[in-house]
Amino acid sequence: MNVVDHTLFLVMLLLSVVSAIGWFTMSTILKVTPKASLVMSLCNVFLSLAFLLIAQRTIEPNYWYWSIPNVLILYAIMAMQYGINLLYQRRVNNLESFFLIIMIAIIYFVISPITEHLKLAAIIFFFILSFLLARLTLYLILWNYKRLHTVKIIALVWPFAFFALLTFMRVVFKIAEPEINIHTIYKTGETWGYMILVVLLNAHCVGIFIGWLMNEITELVEKDNLTGLYNRRRFDKKIALESARGINNKNYCSVIMVDIDFFKVINDSYGHTAGDAVLTQVASTLSSRARDDVDTLSRFGGEEFIVLLPNTDIVAANDIAEDMRQMIAESSYFPENKKHQVTASFGVACSSSFDIKDLAKQADIALYLAKNNGRNRVEIAI
Repeated sequence: MNVVDHTLFLVMLLLSVVSAIGWFTMSTILKVTPKASLVMSLCNVFLSLAFLLIAQRTIEPNYWYWSIPNVLILYAIMAMQYGINLLYQRRVNNLESFFLIIMIAIIYFVISPITEHLKLAAIIFFFILSFLLARLTLYLILWNYKRLHTVKIIALVWPFAFFALLTFMRVVFKIAEPEINIHTIYKTGETWGYMILVVLLNAHCVGIFIGWLMNEITELVEKDNLTGLYNRRRFDKKIALESARGINNKNYCSVIMVDIDFFKVINDSYGHTAGDAVLTQVASTLSSRARDDVDTLSRFGGEEFIVLLPNTDIVAANDIAEDMRQMIAESSYFPENKKHQVTASFGVACSSSFDIKDLAKQADIALYLAKNNGRNRVEIAI
């Protein structure tokens, strides 16, 4: 190993140690996603040990300085994915992870670290590294394609996808290369590549964590604490977005206003705790009929709820509202005292002109009509 490469590996060792300390600080002192941050710290511990061993390599290959560093780098990437899994609260396939850990260890134990095996060891290393990075890229896309715009997804996954492609190209180049000898195994360009990988992936993971935290904060601000539904703030944002889309597409959009009948009587007769329970259960009933990833259901205030239904005409919106009304009327919210039946009134409005705020007012007028006409019914705005 020449002086430049040796120095670069020492720099990478320092960067990994600093990153490990930073992630550990996030986990223990700052309490920022503690479990995920701790795993990211472990990822950098693996990288630190790998670069420390690589920096000690001699002209004679051996397990300690040649095989184990490769295993540690691969384990570091697996730890990185595990940390991101924890961040996104995704269930981890422990059997798959255990199989990969054992397989990597066996492969590098079987392939003895002698000069004749250096090319095979390098091909296997880059192939597994490419697979792990490509798998992480795919998972990030699957986890985010429904909630993020395409541009944001590209910004999220590009470093992992780029290095997955780069390492796969290294597999191809290694296969095409003549046999590697101990004096030509290092290339300063590859060493710089390692350093960029360490810096960029760590920085990008910090960005992912910060983005996730900002999203969590937004979710907290825009969600109703009692029912778990979105609040009016989120509804107003969604309604503005649908309005902008509608100007271009001229599709129908519908709004359903919902009001629990005689809710004050429930509070006065059974107490506010029972009233809160009714609100929560009604919200759950409405959610079960709303279409996932299509409709936006929000608590509008008090005992009122509102549903935004994009690309939905008045007939379909009326059918959904009638289903919701019937589900609420048939549900039992007072198992110990069935004297009080919980019902709700519905107002439905639809338009393709996309004056959405006016559409919500029309649905509210229809709701008022439903309450005047006897409650527990659906009325359509004229």
